[in-house]
Amino acid sequence: MLSGLLQVILVKIGSSISTEMGDNIITMLTQMFQQQKRVTESGLIAYSGLCSGLQERINVKGFGQYLVWALEGDDEECARHACGIVSDIAGALKEEVHEYLSSFTPQILLILKSNVRER
Repeated sequence: MLSGLLQVILVKIGSSISTEMGDNIITMLTQMFQQQKRVTESGLIAYSGLCSGLQERINVKGFGQYLVWALEGDDEECARHACGIVSDIAGALKEEVHEYLSSFTPQILLILKSNVRER
């Protein structure tokens, strides 16, 4: 619930928070993933809010590997959220998203080709 609340707050006021604060939130989320030894749906939801709030200032490098792990993992909800976040990142970064697509596209294509994964 806390991550959902964080998402709503970041969507509403994210444009007014500093890039440094955004990086601190990413650090907190990645530490949560490391502590739980998995990518969580709630952490992805919070990062989605950060993407919406910070827009072109979003730090993808600090979080990208966790998106890849979510796309590769067996958790359907996490994979769905990760796909949505890739869309959020594309909307936020516009043309600059090209430098990250090679990291996400292979996993998304595997999901789309899969007979066992929901599309």
